[in-house]
Amino acid sequence: MIKQIRNAQCECDSLGKSPFTISECQKTKICIDDDIPEGCTCALIAERSVSGCENNTTLCKELPLELLKVQNEQTCQCFLYGDPRNGSGEVCFEQTNSCESGSSQQLQNIPIQLCECLAIGDVRSEQCSDSIPCESASKEELMGVSSDICDCVSIGDPRDQCMNKTTSCDDSDIDLSDVPISRCECQSHDDERAGKSLSGYNCPGYCNDNEYTEGCACDSSKENYNQCIADKLYPTLRNCNEDDFESVQANTCKCKGTMSPSGCTCPRESSNLIDIPIDICQCVDNDVRAGISCPITSECTDDQINPKCLCTYNHQGSGCICTQSIHPQECECDS
Repeated sequence: MIKQIRNAQCECDSLGKSPFTISECQKTKICIDDDIPEGCTCALIAERSVSGCENNTTLCKELPLELLKVQNEQTCQCFLYGDPRNGSGEVCFEQTNSCESGSSQQLQNIPIQLCECLAIGDVRSEQCSDSIPCESASKEELMGVSSDICDCVSIGDPRDQCMNKTTSCDDSDIDLSDVPISRCECQSHDDERAGKSLSGYNCPGYCNDNEYTEGCACDSSKENYNQCIADKLYPTLRNCNEDDFESVQANTCKCKGTMSPSGCTCPRESSNLIDIPIDICQCVDNDVRAGISCPITSECTDDQINPKCLCTYNHQGSGCICTQSIHPQECECDS
């Protein structure tokens, strides 16, 4: 009776019809199937893993480029992308493509030693864990990525080819909870990310009643929005100078003396109003321009008359400003 032990490359028998003995056959023939005879020789390099040979065989997809380059197509089939055997006359010359031409799905089974990890949208998650998922990418990151790598994302995709496939960040009907601020900046109202703490998805909470305090965001859907913005920007404003010419946009610079173009922001400190025309900054209480370009409205609280003040029954120091009812001999008329 003939006892045959098979694999896909050889047929060994125990009755001597083969020129090899059974032991010789088993030692010299390569195992390529899981159902292999005991003692069969494991391949040093193979296309796929064979049961029992895991520790003795290096798979083609695990080979460094230098070793893969010298393998024939019978040992290692050509990879569709990035195969180094792609030179003129080499076995994979017409069978492999550049890594750049492959989509993320086409590259998913390509080893990273052939096609390195994509910075964005690589689906080889185990090998390329640092690759940024398309849905988490910023505007700038998406701009340089083909839609073959990252399909158009549903909100805030800046790419021209996605114009009709994405929703604008300022659309009032969308939920921005899962959209990074690097792709959709914080909105001036109704932003679900306001006050959240998740890094990359966190926007400042809205100011209570639009009264600005450090760190809050002004809400454009509520009253006093413009004042809230002005309060927020005031500490950051520079003083206006000769380069600002005759007019500036609102919240650009602070009025300063004769350098006070139309549209400048009036100083909130009375002492800084000196020399600013009243048609630019109106007169205020305790105005340093009182008695010069602004009327004097404050009463003297002691006998010191600087800044200029109105004479009272209790304080009538020399130089106080006369009133209709109180006009001591040494008072001065309000010019």
